[in-house]
Amino acid sequence: YDHPDLAGQLLTPQEGALDVLTAASNGDGDGADNDPTDPRTPGRTRESHGTHVTGIIAARWGQNTVTCAGCSPTGVVGATYKAPVKVLPIRLLDASGNTEASDVIAAVRYAAGQTVNLNGKVFTNPRPAQVLNLSLGGPMSVEEAQPMCDAIAEARERGVLTFVAAGNASSTTPYYPAACPAAVAVASVTLSGGSAPMHATYSNAYSAVQLSAPGGSSYLAPTYFTGGELGGERFPDDIVSTGWDYVKNQPNYTTVAGTSQATPQVSALAALLLSKGVTKGPEDTLKRLIDTSTDLGQTGRDPLFGFGMVNAAAALNA
Repeated sequence: YDHPDLAGQLLTPQEGALDVLTAASNGDGDGADNDPTDPRTPGRTRESHGTHVTGIIAARWGQNTVTCAGCSPTGVVGATYKAPVKVLPIRLLDASGNTEASDVIAAVRYAAGQTVNLNGKVFTNPRPAQVLNLSLGGPMSVEEAQPMCDAIAEARERGVLTFVAAGNASSTTPYYPAACPAAVAVASVTLSGGSAPMHATYSNAYSAVQLSAPGGSSYLAPTYFTGGELGGERFPDDIVSTGWDYVKNQPNYTTVAGTSQATPQVSALAALLLSKGVTKGPEDTLKRLIDTSTDLGQTGRDPLFGFGMVNAAAALNA
């Protein structure tokens, strides 16, 4: 909440933000409540995954004056920029980046407007979301994943479209909840050095993948470069977004690659379509994303790219 690029872009605890984690070991020690922020856990050095993903969607080029002496005070811009789009923060990853299927289920149901009971506390979202971004997942059996898939299907019936990261294991094993039938699995593309983007080497490839978006290259070798420079050095084909320095307890900017970074580009585009009135609900929004995507690889849908890489200009008729 304290990152200058996200000022005014996040719905507050009073507007429905929530921490669904009930375990005492979840990092903040106080169970489910309306505070979705991660604690300043002693010894923590990893960036804030949720802050990075949120900036890709909704950052508004703030003025950051506290990161370091000599650093540029100007920030980054997310895909929705000045559109009437806000993010509802729901914490379902702990400070170590872990979660349980039950936490995902609670988060999806709550976000879609259903009442959830978390360790005896009842929560109802006053501002149900239209689009869900789940930059998380892992391999599991169909049977284990079924309750998550049921929750996402229920959200779809309530008019909510859920986008999920396909995973970063260079694997053909389906990851869940991305492979849930009602979810939209998103893969990553990266620069090829040629005229067309290529499938990112780390990005999982399986039949449930529906769309793809730029996710950077350096999650695994090789690293490609954008042609630009930062600080006098070649800049990699990665995604720059908002971050948080938990050691100094202050905002910063971080460069990350992964399907976690590709997915919010797709969910943000869906939000733009809805905010502009180009589409009205989940079915026509998904159809618009598919119909205007840029086909890559094999003709038509394939496990690497899905139907293709999202094309924002075409989707928005810009």
